[in-house]
Amino acid sequence: MKQEIVKLLNVLRLTARAARYAEWTRSVTDASQFCIQQYNRILARLGELEPAIKPLFPPLQETASSEVLRMAVRELIAYFEVDEPRVSSVSAIQPIMPLVCGPRRRRGRWMPMAMKCD
Repeated sequence: MKQEIVKLLNVLRLTARAARYAEWTRSVTDASQFCIQQYNRILARLGELEPAIKPLFPPLQETASSEVLRMAVRELIAYFEVDEPRVSSVSAIQPIMPLVCGPRRRRGRWMPMAMKCD
């Protein structure tokens, strides 16, 4: 059961990405409607596996926007995530040169630093 929930949440993440892509490309509403239908099907299955979510997460209407779909997906995924806070991807990157405050002894070179933004 736990493995099926993880798989369904992965499909939800991909559905939210597809909805974002459909919104960016301003494609026909068929893609948005498909994403909303997929969300509602996954929500129904998750409701069977975890009955406590039924009153918390209502199904979306067919006319909902892609933005509303992405918000609903994020909230549903957040419900199933572990309560431990995630480490920010930017703070997890170790700097190439240690940043030290104090008097500057010599002039250093500028170096680009790798950053990952979500």
